[in-house]
Amino acid sequence: MKMHLVPGIDCDFHKWSCGLVVTVEDLYSPSTFGPSEDSRCACGELTGSEHDGKICGQCLVDVSCDSRQIRRVRMGHIALNALCRHPLDADTLVRRFPIAPVDLRRGKDGCVNELGRDYEELVKSASRLRKRVGEDPREIGTAHCTGVTGEVDQALAQVVGVQASPAAATQPPPSSLASLLPELALTADPALLSVIRSMGYALECHGTL
Repeated sequence: MKMHLVPGIDCDFHKWSCGLVVTVEDLYSPSTFGPSEDSRCACGELTGSEHDGKICGQCLVDVSCDSRQIRRVRMGHIALNALCRHPLDADTLVRRFPIAPVDLRRGKDGCVNELGRDYEELVKSASRLRKRVGEDPREIGTAHCTGVTGEVDQALAQVVGVQASPAAATQPPPSSLASLLPELALTADPALLSVIRSMGYALECHGTL
């Protein structure tokens, strides 16, 4: 069986997602991206290893004995509020895009890193776009054609790690998703698939085993 990467589409992004991100606060939601502590939900209603595998009915957060592992693989998605360019394929237009796992958007000290700040800017850009196009579906569908999605297109390219110019350096920006790939691949980190998907790629399989 052969596998290769192809640009993902909206239905892929929705299928991979554990929750919709609308605000900056949503980027850190434990109900979407996983619990912040082992064997405890966010509100404390379920605490202890006997509750592992359950979802709290109050805060809707999973209880897990390995919360870090969940935070490194679980993804969300953002509604872009108009048709925007796929950062890896200019011919593909998308209304949604994946949001990378929360642990990849934080440093070792637990603080938001540069990639995390880029995601915050993406959320803010999408919010501003929503205000510009309003709720008229005709405007949402044609916003790309009228050139009002440029800010969101640029924010997507920044988090993914697409160079603005073909003449730019071959190395992706150090804060981007693309910059994470070599180390994750070298260590066979389970987060690798989530990063690939967060870049907007889908795996396509051909042939038989």
